[in-house]
Amino acid sequence: MNPFSYIKEVNKSAADLYSLRSDYAKFSQAMHMMMQGIWNSDYIPLEQKWIPNRLKQMCAGKDGFSLKDYAYQLGAGCGISATEFPLHAPDCQGNSWSKLNIGPFEEVKWTESPDGMAQSVKAGSLFYGADDVGICQLDRRWVYSHWYDLETKAEYPIKFSDEKGYEEIKSPTKLEDGTKVLPKEMKYVIVLIHVMDYEEFRAGPTLPEVAVTKLAYSKISLTAISLAEFIRSLGYNAIPSSNCTALNIPLAIDAGLGQMGRNAKLIHPKFGPRVRLSKVITDLPITADKPVVFGVDTFCKSCKKCAIHCPAKAIPESEPSYEPKGDYNNKGVLQWYCNHDKCRSFWTANGTNCGLCITTCPYNKGDEWIHVLPKWTAAKFPSLVPFIVWMDDLFGYGKVKNYS
Repeated sequence: MNPFSYIKEVNKSAADLYSLRSDYAKFSQAMHMMMQGIWNSDYIPLEQKWIPNRLKQMCAGKDGFSLKDYAYQLGAGCGISATEFPLHAPDCQGNSWSKLNIGPFEEVKWTESPDGMAQSVKAGSLFYGADDVGICQLDRRWVYSHWYDLETKAEYPIKFSDEKGYEEIKSPTKLEDGTKVLPKEMKYVIVLIHVMDYEEFRAGPTLPEVAVTKLAYSKISLTAISLAEFIRSLGYNAIPSSNCTALNIPLAIDAGLGQMGRNAKLIHPKFGPRVRLSKVITDLPITADKPVVFGVDTFCKSCKKCAIHCPAKAIPESEPSYEPKGDYNNKGVLQWYCNHDKCRSFWTANGTNCGLCITTCPYNKGDEWIHVLPKWTAAKFPSLVPFIVWMDDLFGYGKVKNYS
């Protein structure tokens, strides 16, 4: 028996798998919950109280909020500041859309078959620090309609060079009116998986869990920059991106890296939801991967552990829906929508991000046979999911790790 036979490639896109509605419209980056904390008067107070509440937890001597824990998470985020890689701002500082190093062969392009290009890109991605990598064609519906400028506090369109008025654009460009334009040839995305440590992540919602999250983003900054520069040095355009320019999860689904769970996060076949995502958009001609399915939809309908254990009750226990919980949701997709008002309020009150919806997930384990077998069983025999969840509880998986 092939223990991974439960993972099946499908000839469907993310839009097909999650029944994209005909009235779906592209999402503006300004509506992302993390961005609304910058401009929306309803959420600015949450952003302003977040770190002060963290310090209150430290002063109160709460477990997981010691000075050592605080220093631990500060150190973990240094990669972001050292590379000057903004997580939400496109074409800015370290995640520039232009070549960083000037080589001797400015007009030369590397030529290879699309399969060979894909193999080289994947090898480079892993070498630069990714834990997994997939490739998809760029579905423009997942590109933000507008990007948000952190300096001007305004949003500006994202366009492509086959749209009227932008036909002469040959490289990623910001125009004087703030519009960002991508060449129409940039129709491939390399999606990168960055894993967060299992044991440390179980410390959430405390500062050691914040440290694990920050360390993943520090790795993202180096990996995405390095891969983009590698591609640009081969003579092609490349845009490194963490949470800007386009939506990560549907691109990761299109790249064969997982399915979406009840917690509205990507469920990776090996690492479950314990991952962070980044991407590089490029015109490098490469062979794309296919989406995969492995029973996540059925499992999540029966499991509900993330919803039950969510301290903010932000995750629905109901069926998937087209109805968003707020304007921070990208409506028009059949999925489980999280209530980010409740989620972000809990973050603020606790002074951390949370992570319990990841910790409690039964997919949040490795690829040892003892963990693969339940996944295989759930995919092959969906009626056994309640028993698998019961066993998951019985053996104590999903419990928060205590820190003192």
